[in-house]
Amino acid sequence: MKLVGEADSAPWRFTRCWLRLVAFDQHGRRPADLSAALADFDELPEDLPGRCKLAQILVNAILRSGRFTAHLERAVALGEIAAADPHPLPEAELDAAVVRSTALAQAVAESAPGVTPRGALAEVERLARVVGDRQPYAQMVDNARVALGLWSAGWRVIRRVSRGPQRTPNARSRSWPA
Repeated sequence: MKLVGEADSAPWRFTRCWLRLVAFDQHGRRPADLSAALADFDELPEDLPGRCKLAQILVNAILRSGRFTAHLERAVALGEIAAADPHPLPEAELDAAVVRSTALAQAVAESAPGVTPRGALAEVERLARVVGDRQPYAQMVDNARVALGLWSAGWRVIRRVSRGPQRTPNARSRSWPA
């Protein structure tokens, strides 16, 4: 007698993904549970009802995993799927703000084309207003803001140095011109 259908059917994979997320939350946030849930999610058809919400829940699980930056690329992709949900979960906007701000900081750190420290910092400031003081989201966005602030300040120094000094440093004073 079959009660749940084929082991590789979409409803079964959806259920198994959900159960693995429950195990992740209730049994110490084991990385293997999250990895298994993500693997099951990958096998779901794109038009499966509830897939967008499940993507939102996976993004939140990645944020809570303690290994968020290791899964950042995955969180970005899941966030794009989650964004298609016409009725998102309450924390979806907060999760999206954290993912976007962290992705911007990483893009600046990796010198991604089309991303400037100043532009990224401006967007992260906007995301900080979305998050407000709700924790732990505010702290995570603030981490990206601090990193981008440092990059932005460093970028100005790099641009100034790349233009070259007006004169060489004075051997006696060992100082560079201001």
